[in-house]
Amino acid sequence: MLIFSKSTQYAVRALSYLVKHQDEAPCRGEIIAKEEGIPKHFLSKLLQQLVQAKILKSTKGPNGGFSLAKDPKEVSLFQVMNVFEDLETFFETCAIGDRRCSEKEPCPLHQDYNDIRQNIREYLLTSNLETLVEVEDLKSPVAGKQWAC
Repeated sequence: MLIFSKSTQYAVRALSYLVKHQDEAPCRGEIIAKEEGIPKHFLSKLLQQLVQAKILKSTKGPNGGFSLAKDPKEVSLFQVMNVFEDLETFFETCAIGDRRCSEKEPCPLHQDYNDIRQNIREYLLTSNLETLVEVEDLKSPVAGKQWAC
């Protein structure tokens, strides 16, 4: 089963929150942490990593906080997750850990797993922050709920 790290999970949730509030003033990390149920010190480090990756921008001062550095349509889930995961290694690693596994010497799961990996890769490359929020809004029991940054 494919499971991403807590860092990736929390970062995606924080970015989703910021997309929903992109028309407001920058959001303080404490508010994002509270609303998303993420430990604030951990989130602070993740937000700084996203700033370094130029996905977010940080504004200092009393009205400061975090905001998107780009249009949500321009940020793929692959870009976000690659900040916290080594996705290239994931997409090159054998499902059963056989180091000899390759196109020339495939393991028993090679072809099926390769197809799955390619589907996941394509999804992450073509899905962006905006599509993530659209899907989340369809599932949300509290759609339309407003939070203040």
